[in-house]
Amino acid sequence: MTTPFWAIDTVFVSDIVESVANLYFLHQSLCLIPWHLYSEATGLPSLNSRTISQITLHLPPLPEQQAIAEVLTALDDELRALDERRGKTQHLKRGMMASLLSGKVRLR
Repeated sequence: MTTPFWAIDTVFVSDIVESVANLYFLHQSLCLIPWHLYSEATGLPSLNSRTISQITLHLPPLPEQQAIAEVLTALDDELRALDERRGKTQHLKRGMMASLLSGKVRLR
């Protein structure tokens, strides 16, 4: 992940050895965990290290992790391209709507 972030309160740190885990694969795997189910607070969501240490994450062999990460990265790239195309299409639609609804452009 390359997006800047700021920790508010507590941060859990783990030393991940890249010879054991592909970081992108690991990130995607962690995103699948329903963290809200582990929350231990009544107000703001909260987790403690004891609870987190009880969560098991199964990692396939590194070559398989890398292959999965490549597929997911390609899908992310495709989604970004589709989002960009969608934005351009929405912009085009707004321009066409303005021209059509103002009467500047007439359909026959």
